[in-house]
Amino acid sequence: MRIALLSDTHIKAGQSLPTFVTDILATVDLTLHAGDIVSESALSEIETYTPLVAVAGNGDLLELPPHRVVTCEGIKIGLIHGHQTRNYNSLVQTFAGSDVRIIVFGHSHVPAKCEYKGHLLFNPGSPTQKRGQQQHSLGVLSIAGSNFSIDHLYFD
Repeated sequence: MRIALLSDTHIKAGQSLPTFVTDILATVDLTLHAGDIVSESALSEIETYTPLVAVAGNGDLLELPPHRVVTCEGIKIGLIHGHQTRNYNSLVQTFAGSDVRIIVFGHSHVPAKCEYKGHLLFNPGSPTQKRGQQQHSLGVLSIAGSNFSIDHLYFD
């Protein structure tokens, strides 16, 4: 199973995702979006390529939950924007008791990947607003059996 990991797309009505992003979406089984989608049209655009599970960000006016747990091929993934948390510890505390192995978050637009207290924390960055980063980014999670790999993809 291949899963696109997005956050902070900030796509307003009438705008579209970059071609690099839609090319990736056309190759995955599912997209997880960690908030700040901003518009219904962006949700609809993503859903033309792949099923979508999303949470609300601080810039969203969409009716989405603040966080979710998604199970993919037996691996539990926590999904949250991150504006509600102060640090990695509070990210992990949000999902206490839910057995998540991976926590996907956003908000900062800064790509990140690290192990913290037995969880893999992953921020895909932003595919549309790099905010001081050298490149735009997103993530791809590949799951095969009980093994997985998660990587950033960068583009201009």
